[in-house]
Amino acid sequence: MYQPLLDYIKKTRVAGMKDSQIRQELTRVNWKKEYIEEAFKACGRVADKNRSVKIIVFVILAILLIGLIALGFWYK
Repeated sequence: MYQPLLDYIKKTRVAGMKDSQIRQELTRVNWKKEYIEEAFKACGRVADKNRSVKIIVFVILAILLIGLIALGFWYK
């Protein structure tokens, strides 16, 4: 995979550009459609993985918080 293509997609998404606009721009500057779609799939997998990690961290923190609250009530 071409790293500059991945970097461009990530950067333009952060800037608020829609995927359809990004595809259009990449096609305009002569990137092959196969490369574009492969890059979007790769970016999607990274985003999914990052979201999963955030959810896991949130759940762990919530469990710890609930445990601390329960421990506080138990000691009273």
